[in-house]
Amino acid sequence: MWTGSLCLGLVSIPVRAVPMTRDRGVHFRMIHKVCNTTIKYCKVCLARRGGPPWRRVAYGYRVDGNEYVVFDRQGR
Repeated sequence: MWTGSLCLGLVSIPVRAVPMTRDRGVHFRMIHKVCNTTIKYCKVCLARRGGPPWRRVAYGYRVDGNEYVVFDRQGR
């Protein structure tokens, strides 16, 4: 972002340049179905057995603060 002025003789016109593009994509978070809290992404060793319980994971869109609209595939 830039601000300045354009001077034409005795007249000064304020000018502000702003970015023309914005990220307008929809971003989803992984949500735990049981308690509706976000899931932290951690990198772990693949040799570890068990892994995350994917049947209890849904995706959610943040609405306000810690409130999410939760999307889930049926039949899983």
